[in-house]
Amino acid sequence: MMRIFIGTLGSVLMILVFSSCDRQLDRQKYISKIMCYESGLHRKAIVGDFYFDILYTPAAYMVLKREDRQLTRDQVVQMAGEIEGLQYYQFEIGMKDGDSDIVSRLADGKKEKEQLLHYFSFGLQDDIYLEVARKRLPCKLFHFERSFDLKNSRRFLLGFDADSISDQCKFVIDSPVFNDRLIEVVIDKRNIPEL
Repeated sequence: MMRIFIGTLGSVLMILVFSSCDRQLDRQKYISKIMCYESGLHRKAIVGDFYFDILYTPAAYMVLKREDRQLTRDQVVQMAGEIEGLQYYQFEIGMKDGDSDIVSRLADGKKEKEQLLHYFSFGLQDDIYLEVARKRLPCKLFHFERSFDLKNSRRFLLGFDADSISDQCKFVIDSPVFNDRLIEVVIDKRNIPEL
């Protein structure tokens, strides 16, 4: 009788362990799928001397990047629901040669560099939008990450209204800083991985 009980208890424990493992997310696998250029969620365009790197960051991706602890799928879904009011993007610009600082290349002298950094901090927001089904969505959330290291590129965190979500959108930069070229990058959201 005791053997049957121990055997049954062992089986129940094994089932609980394996079923709880199934509910745990493979954080790195999910993040890697989002960041992969082949997914369509991450695009890099080279226009003239510049590169423009755009990453669509679903709310679940942002939760997984922010949280250090192991989360279940349900926890991620709940936490993502709290920030799903916007579509989020990471945007990075730099020189295609990778060796030059974009600010130093675009501006000569201290005053011009300060003006360019001010534009990156505030004005660029007005020159970026999403085009979804021929509708322009202005940038609602804009954060310029000041680079205090030796990085030659500049990064921005952006948010756009989530009420016009479709499988594809066009990320548009219409800025006089980049030689008055209209930069358009298509983001394909059909390959968002399942949690």
